[in-house]
Amino acid sequence: MTRRSLRRHVRPEIKAFAIKLRNRMTPAEAALWQYLKGDALGCRFRAQVVLRGFIVDFYCAKHKLAIEIDGSVHDNRKEQDARRQKVIEDLGFKVLRFTNQQTLKSTENVLSAIRDSMGKMGS
Repeated sequence: MTRRSLRRHVRPEIKAFAIKLRNRMTPAEAALWQYLKGDALGCRFRAQVVLRGFIVDFYCAKHKLAIEIDGSVHDNRKEQDARRQKVIEDLGFKVLRFTNQQTLKSTENVLSAIRDSMGKMGS
């Protein structure tokens, strides 16, 4: 599955919203992005990427990995998030979810989990 096919027919309003999110990251997203951007972990991550109509916080095509940082807004969206995650996983992606608290307070544990997931998925 190519990157283009994952993002085909993206509605302009979703693309515009992804750009807005990219420019206004939460503190937890911004903190993690400092460790993911560039090739810091040996592969390219992108921020706020649209995959089949859903925006994921971080995405690595090489490892088919999507990373979600969940704030309190997600407390009331568990069913919606589960459906969304299933769609993304059905595309062949591994989804890692972390809370804002984990990302900000246990950054090394979050990075370790990301590295472990990348290692299990091969390079």
